[in-house]
Amino acid sequence: MKKYVVLFLCFLFFVTGCGNTKELKTPEYKSAYEVTDYQGTKIKLAHKPQRIITDSFGLDEIVLGLVPVEKLAAVNYLDQDPAISFIAGETKNIKHTLKNYGTEEILSLHPDMFIASTWTDTAKIQTLRQMNIPVVVCRGPASVKEVKANVSLVAAALGEKDRGKNINEQVDAELAKIAEVLKKQHKPQPIVLLVSLMSSYGGTGSLYDALCRQAGLVNGIAKVGIKNGEFLAKELVVQANPDLFILSAPSQSDEKQYAQYRKQFMSDPALQSLTGIKNVAVLPDRYIYCSSQNIVYGIKALANKGYGQELFPMNHEICIKGY
Repeated sequence: MKKYVVLFLCFLFFVTGCGNTKELKTPEYKSAYEVTDYQGTKIKLAHKPQRIITDSFGLDEIVLGLVPVEKLAAVNYLDQDPAISFIAGETKNIKHTLKNYGTEEILSLHPDMFIASTWTDTAKIQTLRQMNIPVVVCRGPASVKEVKANVSLVAAALGEKDRGKNINEQVDAELAKIAEVLKKQHKPQPIVLLVSLMSSYGGTGSLYDALCRQAGLVNGIAKVGIKNGEFLAKELVVQANPDLFILSAPSQSDEKQYAQYRKQFMSDPALQSLTGIKNVAVLPDRYIYCSSQNIVYGIKALANKGYGQELFPMNHEICIKGY
């Protein structure tokens, strides 16, 4: 009798799920696949990820260009801020937001994929891999080409290569349109200089520098020989003599700190004789620091401010999707 009881209990265990037996028979779980990340690590996946976590709002934007928002187990706290994110509306109802998080918090959310970048703490990546969480590392991009490479990599990791290709084709089409419009601008390229609390950001080798070049602008920080990560001294600002100062406009929570910094920067006596001291443009951070396929909006916004006219309409900014 005991033998039959045990067999009956085993039967119930398998019929009622044994985990996700029924789910594994759905079309999304037809076959396993493998992807090689930016660092050359091969990641084997049993199925398309259903609970994805990334390390940044830029990677979250890439993910949401490829799959529905329901596939994100959590979002970066910046995702829900429209001053910074192009997916604020889509992510506003996701309850779990991540800020200064550790591996324990990630593990508690039971992800089946973590998408990191070369900026991510390597110890965190190693720990997650030791806990059998698939980790895909993307490159911290410094050019539009590298952003597109990240789109292709994330698409492959999510089992959505065609969607990634679609996104990149849309990006290329937008870049071609931008280039065509800029060809018609016959005046010298405006010199612009970024004013941000990130005072060592924006020089040669930064994504912002790449955006300026795509927007037909001269990046004043790079013009005076500053590389990304190097501090921009006031005497070099004078040397750059920009036609336009671009002020970073952050979220409301950071505005007080930013406003104080901007006021102090722009009121410096050493800058008052510069060409562009009274020519100031304010741009939301979503344009300046974007590292996803939505980077085309940043290029357009910079070009509009740099040339002082609406070269590109900015009334239709939705996350670029491949499906």
